[in-house]
Amino acid sequence: MDLGRIRLNLSGWIRSLEPWQKVALLLVIVIILYGTTIAVHNLFLMDWFTGWAGPSPDLPVYQKRAQNIIDGMIPYRDFYVESPPIINYLLVPPQLLGGEGWMYAAYFSFFTFLTGAVIYLVLRRFDEHIAFVSGVLFVLSPFAYFESTWGIQDESIVVFFFILPPLLLVIKKVREASVSLGVGIMTKMLSGILLPLIFLEKRPIKKHIEHFFLIALTIFLISLPFLIICPQEFLRFPQYYCLDVDGAVMGGMSFWHFLEVGGLKVPGEVSTIITAVAFLIAVYFVYNKRLPIWQSSLILVLTFFTFYPKIHLGYFLIPIAFLIIWSTEDFRIFLRCWGVYIPLALATAFSDGVLGKPAIDVPWAWVAGLMLSLIGFLILWDTTRIVLRKECFIDRAIKHEDDV
Repeated sequence: MDLGRIRLNLSGWIRSLEPWQKVALLLVIVIILYGTTIAVHNLFLMDWFTGWAGPSPDLPVYQKRAQNIIDGMIPYRDFYVESPPIINYLLVPPQLLGGEGWMYAAYFSFFTFLTGAVIYLVLRRFDEHIAFVSGVLFVLSPFAYFESTWGIQDESIVVFFFILPPLLLVIKKVREASVSLGVGIMTKMLSGILLPLIFLEKRPIKKHIEHFFLIALTIFLISLPFLIICPQEFLRFPQYYCLDVDGAVMGGMSFWHFLEVGGLKVPGEVSTIITAVAFLIAVYFVYNKRLPIWQSSLILVLTFFTFYPKIHLGYFLIPIAFLIIWSTEDFRIFLRCWGVYIPLALATAFSDGVLGKPAIDVPWAWVAGLMLSLIGFLILWDTTRIVLRKECFIDRAIKHEDDV
């Protein structure tokens, strides 16, 4: 069988589809791949997987928060919440539909589909076919697949709201990007690292003020009910993202975490300062180099993740989402985007999990975890070095528009 001919015929068939048909095809891919995995996992593999890796650490938290909201309780006032408000209310639908683990997995998988569809629909103006392939590669990413199905983590929701502002900025929808960034920040504070993007491009000062106002207004309007009802409790939650609160460990797979397990505990204030300084250097770098929005987003995200103490495996879907744009045309980038999952996932297996010990429990677990985490970051940074020297299809299309 001629694989080259099959690939050519498949490519031709995909190119012949209408946009709505491509979105439907993307949904079918997610239903088949993610749906089958969720069914097999819950029917046959749940006991084995839970015994080895422990139960999903966050699923009981999701269920309890969502049920509290359904029962009429108000976050921050009636029960403790360390996250912004929107993410808590977004957990209500799967709880209303039964609240089982498989329902949450299906719900998170749906957000993976939404992100892949948005990537395609926004970027198709630059290249119809490559944009669709980018959306497909996103939903096929091991980070998206495993975190939504096996891990039952809400990162797919976080990534959806995180990637909207850069996508809108790429197509010059700055006002819409400002509003979506405000919504993203109130979904997960992580989106705040994109704030510099709004102000990096040269615009009249009035425009910068307008965009800042839109972000602030969005955040204020979302916060207003809680500021009225429970101001002190509500304003307490941002501490979680900055300092070492209540003696909690640093994070799932940050190098700070592995150093702490090895006996070298760095105060939360120190790690926060180091992260802030590194991030400011990254902001200066992308501004000084006048990098495009997509490349700037990648640099800011990866710099923050490298030093942020509370990083977890699922968050790496964010830099992968940016790198996928290049992987559609460069097989080396594709291999790196998929291969980097191995050291990062293994690093998680060597970290202290919900069972109170690593899934791979050996005396040198913290050393292995630290080395694997560093290897993962080195792969991501080296991949970033490569893509900064290469044009992606977005760059080519924008350059062509400027020439015309």
